[in-house]
Amino acid sequence: KKDWLIENFAGYCTEMEGAAIAHVAYLNQIPFLIIRAISDKADDSASVDYPTFEAKAIEHSVNLILEFCSRY
Repeated sequence: KKDWLIENFAGYCTEMEGAAIAHVAYLNQIPFLIIRAISDKADDSASVDYPTFEAKAIEHSVNLILEFCSRY
């Protein structure tokens, strides 16, 4: 399955916690939206410190949700 996902979606990561929430929400017919951000590669290669990353991730997430909601 991993190879199929890579071949079809060229993904570099997976989001497992949100998938669990999505599954429970789906089974209970509850609408949901999962937004996650990757801060670094779990090594010293991050280009910004975490507080800076966090502020930008929040800003981008809010803008994404507002854009999404304005279409519906």
